[in-house]
Amino acid sequence: MWKLIFQIIPVAAWVVAFIVVVRPLVLSRRGTFAAATIGGDAFTPALPPFAIWFYGWIYAAAILLIAAAFPFDVACCLLALAKIRVPVRITRGVFAAFAVLAAALSAWGIYEGVRTPDVNRIEIAYDDLPQSFDGYRRARQCT
Repeated sequence: MWKLIFQIIPVAAWVVAFIVVVRPLVLSRRGTFAAATIGGDAFTPALPPFAIWFYGWIYAAAILLIAAAFPFDVACCLLALAKIRVPVRITRGVFAAFAVLAAALSAWGIYEGVRTPDVNRIEIAYDDLPQSFDGYRRARQCT
């Protein structure tokens, strides 16, 4: 079950992203090959953290790209059924913008995920607190 969720579904999403977004772009053979072959298994503990972050960035970008490009592609198909053609130049530009936005959002997400969180220290004074609790720390739970 987990293999289906974490390995097969992302590969299927990447295939759809490649067909819908990368293939219509005008790329060289090397660029097309690079866009098609990015992947791997980030769950290997021997990988350095940078490799895992890079894989997470690519994975998140692919998922965001699918989430953005699929509704646009459906809208273009519906417009085609209504005999309204969307120029190829516009679709390429929109898909390129989706790719840049997905890469930027996923990079920001990875950065926020791996950075050290901010810690706010607040000292509270109680008049009737026993001396044994002086300097006592309590971890705040996020709700």
